[in-house]
Amino acid sequence: MFEYLQVFLQSDVSAGAIYGLLNKVSLFHMDVNMGKCIHCGKCTHVCPMDVDPVKTPDSAECIRCGKCVSACPKKALKLGIDKNIRQIVQNRWENQKTLEKNT
Repeated sequence: MFEYLQVFLQSDVSAGAIYGLLNKVSLFHMDVNMGKCIHCGKCTHVCPMDVDPVKTPDSAECIRCGKCVSACPKKALKLGIDKNIRQIVQNRWENQKTLEKNT
């Protein structure tokens, strides 16, 4: 039994399953600028997980490798930190700086 578990944990399938679970709470977010997208399909073609990031930008199957972002000829895809998280971190940073100035 342990041998099967070890093989599973070392496989690409397990990595995909783990990434899929973590995508639900991931700080990374895929943004698609539909105004720039020409629907050429290059992003889907290079995806090792067969995800269409234009249709499902935050798919659980996406492993956030960034190949689709690099393949996009119009730079319509962007992978980055979720805007809400970014704002929270920025607010905390500014609050910390304000506290340091006042002390």
